[in-house]
Amino acid sequence: MEYKDYYNILGVAKGATPAEIKKAYRRLARKYHPDFNRDNPNAERRFKEINEAYQVLGDADKRQKYDHLGANWQDFQRFGGSRGGTGDNDFFRHFAGAGRADFGSGRQTGFSDFFRMFFGGADPFGDTMAADAPEGRRGGRAAADLNAEIRIPLRDAAQGRTMRITLQSESPCPQCGGRGATGRNVCPACQGAGSTYQPEEVEVKIPAGVHDEFKIRLRGKGRTGAGQRERGDLYLTVRVEDDAFFRLQGRDIHCEVPVTFCEAALGAQIEVPTLGGKVRMRIPLETQNGRTFRLKGKGLPALGRHPAGDQIIHVRVVVPTNLSPREKELLHQLAATRTENPREGL
Repeated sequence: MEYKDYYNILGVAKGATPAEIKKAYRRLARKYHPDFNRDNPNAERRFKEINEAYQVLGDADKRQKYDHLGANWQDFQRFGGSRGGTGDNDFFRHFAGAGRADFGSGRQTGFSDFFRMFFGGADPFGDTMAADAPEGRRGGRAAADLNAEIRIPLRDAAQGRTMRITLQSESPCPQCGGRGATGRNVCPACQGAGSTYQPEEVEVKIPAGVHDEFKIRLRGKGRTGAGQRERGDLYLTVRVEDDAFFRLQGRDIHCEVPVTFCEAALGAQIEVPTLGGKVRMRIPLETQNGRTFRLKGKGLPALGRHPAGDQIIHVRVVVPTNLSPREKELLHQLAATRTENPREGL
């Protein structure tokens, strides 16, 4: 059985703090989430591996158990004794659990055989959209709210949209009633977890004007209590992704607009893109590189108590290239008539 280096999987040192472990987990979970890596066949495997590592290192009791015996796991993998030559039957009974009939059965789950042998149970997440779900206690867990993130393009945040996501919805195991066992044996249907998971398509309405970290509540889409029908809620935290031209800061949208040397020097009427289409804007005489202009109400639209944002235009003056001899001559004449020195006093 392959030893799993959970610290290496999350990319943290063995002495990492709980906050460092959580930060590394969230970063990697976002990076390898299957919904955003549909063209990467290895993303789902990597995502499950990251979840598995966090389930151990994010739990103080499991982490202590892993730190104590994890590095020596390979000594026990053949069940033939430890380095000292003594049998490991006590080790097997303690960690595998009496009556755990699924060990070595080859049943495929989201978590590795190493995790199942070491800690027992099945994938406590099931739902990849509920990566921050708190761990419950088998057989007596109450319904709970879950938290997850959803990433949307900036244009969808401004204009709104309806999207469908697939959750792995948890419900009490129908065979054991959520107890995790049938009689004195581990429930063969849920492998002792007390829960089963089924795909569930959910419609999410993104209102126009949502900003970064805006929360959307999906009632009754959270975790089910063991032996109950009641479900908590699912809270989706919106992460707005900038596109190639626009970037979001608060409720304002920023962009950089190039203008020619002549337009900046002499002033001009130019067209600039906005999320609602192109608009005309006046560039004043003698506009300097880096100057900003504000288009009122052209940022994120108003939403609830949040007012509409503005669009901030950053001017970038483009110096002409491939000058003709005549153009160079005219510029030399212009330079000869100008006496200012912008570097004076430096």
